[in-house]
Amino acid sequence: MSTIKWIFLLTKLEVSLLKIISIQENMERFEEFVSSFWEQWGNETNMMFYKDCMTHSASSAGDLPSFYIAMEDKKIIGTYALLRNDLVSRQDLSPWLACLYVDPSFRGNSIGSKLLTHAVQEASRKGYETLYLTTDHIGYYEKYGWTKLGNCYDLFGNLSSVYQKATKCYDKKNGRRNPSTVLHFYLVKNEAMNMINIARGARYRTIPFQTEWNALLVFNSSDVS
Repeated sequence: MSTIKWIFLLTKLEVSLLKIISIQENMERFEEFVSSFWEQWGNETNMMFYKDCMTHSASSAGDLPSFYIAMEDKKIIGTYALLRNDLVSRQDLSPWLACLYVDPSFRGNSIGSKLLTHAVQEASRKGYETLYLTTDHIGYYEKYGWTKLGNCYDLFGNLSSVYQKATKCYDKKNGRRNPSTVLHFYLVKNEAMNMINIARGARYRTIPFQTEWNALLVFNSSDVS
């Protein structure tokens, strides 16, 4: 059965202006995006490591690595990435959620949880059954349904915890992947089409409907925001 959702164009938006995009969606700000990751996770000697990695990610047809930016009113307020491996000893696991960050002045507004949800949805859309992360924080990720898998070591021998979360791509009860057979239907005003974010690689189609509307059909609701 199709899911029917109505999206109306409002003269004054009274909803959150938070947008989470992949870096490919706004290459004009690529240098800013690189700096956002490097300033939080890099050091004075490895700026080119981040830039080179993100440059090839943006131009590659592959699904990993992928880098994401959270913005509000065009201000960069958060980041996360999906990586093949987070430079830890558990090389047998993939993909990994990494570089999760929220600007301190925007914390306390559930932005971290929105980034986590977005990451799981992206991993599911890419066809991965489980997403992993490594952290020293105890008690935070458990609140959002992550479970501890075990421990791992980084390149310097430091011990940290490994967490995992099943994506919607995986039917835990029946032990199999969920096929993308559900069709979601959105009715969107012409003027509002540029407000809709459609994920890269999404399976979708737009169909003109009457004079002022378009029908937007997608197979995964997480592909539209």
